[in-house]
Amino acid sequence: MRPAMIRRGLFMAMTVAKINQHDLVLSAAGMPPVLLYRASEQRVEEIFLKALPLGGIANYRYQQLTFGLAAGDVVVLMSDGLPERFNANGEMLGYEMMNDLLVRTGSLAAADIIAALVQAGDNWAGAHPQDDDVRFVVVKVK
Repeated sequence: MRPAMIRRGLFMAMTVAKINQHDLVLSAAGMPPVLLYRASEQRVEEIFLKALPLGGIANYRYQQLTFGLAAGDVVVLMSDGLPERFNANGEMLGYEMMNDLLVRTGSLAAADIIAALVQAGDNWAGAHPQDDDVRFVVVKVK
């Protein structure tokens, strides 16, 4: 990160994922957990990569973790917009609901999982306006 960016207070959050055959390599900076649906066990792992956003500290060392993948597994990279989406009562959707939904939809195609996640957010929020971006990358392992 360039020192001028740090002095100006410019920061960026991101997740970097590399999928090679049946390995997932992750590094992140200030992002929500990556969700990993394990098809063989029908459960979700929340992968937390605790790190500062880019630009926070010069020469900050980011961790890199590797996970094995199997056919049918699903990797969900996302912004915090959906789990932190509010309903009319001021309650957040939350990661537990996200995980439950992924368990129910993990056998579907990636596009159908995205559609289900977006629909769940809309159903949760009702008439409450969306106040943050909602972005996903969903990868289904073959």
